[in-house]
Amino acid sequence: MKKEILFNELQHGVSQIHDNIFSEIEVDEILDRNDENINLALDKYVQYFNYYENQEEYNLEFCFKTTIEDLSSFYNFQEAKLDTIRDNEKLYNLEHKVNEHIYEEITTWHKKVNRIYLLNILASYTLTFLLIFAITEITHLVELNTIFGSLILVAILTFLKMFIDEKYLEVIRNKIGWKSYRYAIKRSLVFYFASIIILNKSEHKHMDSFSDESLLEFKHQVREAIDILLGEIIV
Repeated sequence: MKKEILFNELQHGVSQIHDNIFSEIEVDEILDRNDENINLALDKYVQYFNYYENQEEYNLEFCFKTTIEDLSSFYNFQEAKLDTIRDNEKLYNLEHKVNEHIYEEITTWHKKVNRIYLLNILASYTLTFLLIFAITEITHLVELNTIFGSLILVAILTFLKMFIDEKYLEVIRNKIGWKSYRYAIKRSLVFYFASIIILNKSEHKHMDSFSDESLLEFKHQVREAIDILLGEIIV
């Protein structure tokens, strides 16, 4: 993915948010081409999407770890901005929860991929054990209790282990892992800009206090904004 393409997709999404949800926000303020932090974020997310688009060139575990480290810094940077709204507890808590998703989307899916991989390892070794048992019984039945018979058994098991590891485990891990990685970075990107939009709106409109009703309405508007951005980023 090229930076200009990602910028245009985000720009269209933010424009829809401006037109339909938060008219107070200005698209150029959210996506300022001269803003150093916005440009850094776009560069990083383009890098992550390019990891996904060039899977044969990258190690999935490396991509997850690198992305988590980067986005932890993004989260800390956004959290530092909360000092301006610390007195408004409800707005502060909402913005904090949105910020957490910047890196938690990646860490959560990384853990899920690892769990799925471990379950697949367990399944593959269970299958291998059953095959060992079955082949051992067969060799007894056909009286292959010889060195030659043992060699045949070892050759069959070696082939099966290689087949399971290379044709099943790695394929499943990469297929699920890369799909999860793409899904996670897309959501992380959306929450990053949702964080910026919330802070931008709080600067344009005096939001010292929230009633329970107005807080629910605002949360609903934030979810709508997130859905719009998710729909606009095509990867």
